[in-house]
Amino acid sequence: MSITAYRLSHLDDTTCVVVGLGLIGRAIAASLSLFGAEVNRGSNKSVDWNSSDSITSTIRLFVGEERGPLELIWCAGRSGFSATDSELAVEYQVFDEVIEQLIKTYKKLAVSLMSSAGGLYEGSGGTQGSGDQLSPVRPYGIWKLKQEQLLQERVAVSRIYRIASVYGVSSGKSRQGIVNALIESTYTNKPAMIYAQASTLRDYVSNLDVGKHVVSQLRSNASSVELIASGRPTSIDMLANLLKRVSRRNLKITYQPSVDNDKDIVFSKNSLAQDFKSCSLEEGIMNLSSTYRAIKFSGT
Repeated sequence: MSITAYRLSHLDDTTCVVVGLGLIGRAIAASLSLFGAEVNRGSNKSVDWNSSDSITSTIRLFVGEERGPLELIWCAGRSGFSATDSELAVEYQVFDEVIEQLIKTYKKLAVSLMSSAGGLYEGSGGTQGSGDQLSPVRPYGIWKLKQEQLLQERVAVSRIYRIASVYGVSSGKSRQGIVNALIESTYTNKPAMIYAQASTLRDYVSNLDVGKHVVSQLRSNASSVELIASGRPTSIDMLANLLKRVSRRNLKITYQPSVDNDKDIVFSKNSLAQDFKSCSLEEGIMNLSSTYRAIKFSGT
């Protein structure tokens, strides 16, 4: 099941529904579990991600008949950075229809959207300050921006998070980022396929830090747009060396340089969300490696 919900007593018994339990969604759900009781929806019906009716009916099962305050946290999306325009158009249409149905049903609706810092600032290579212009160059970034605009136009309280490259313990169904591909290689001894150059600079944040931040902002009734990143440019080669030191294991990498994915995308610290607290990359990688090792050798 890729939708879960929690009842938050400290927020007037608001029901908070997380749609999409990938790398970020599961971290948000874990943080929510510290503050609220998980809602049992009483059904094992699977969700059809191509059907807005299927998604909306599942959300309504969680909220119940009282139609009280609803916090929707949208982490869904199967399409990655290289998705086609037509693939992303389908996902946008479903998102559009879900939001429209929820607006009609719930008078008090707030939506948190997980957007993409890399997709929105790819053309300029990142940000230098808080006033930088958006520069999407591929369908992924363009459609993420359309999702943001839809929320800002239709929902009274919209919280938009433009998130840098996220790492964390992933399920088999989650898309693998660079960090996860590298750490997998340290335990399988199979080369990690990286579609970029060793010198390519990116910004990495822990999914656990993202989850804590998103949940901490639920107390606010103001709309916002925040850039969630560490502000630390890191090359893939630096990242690989860090993983080798932490894991004390060999690491094999096959680089497939790509004009479409070689561009540096980094973010100045003065453009980041003020309240976002990011652990150091060393600490995050150490915790991830330790957790991954425990999972790998526990047989689970």
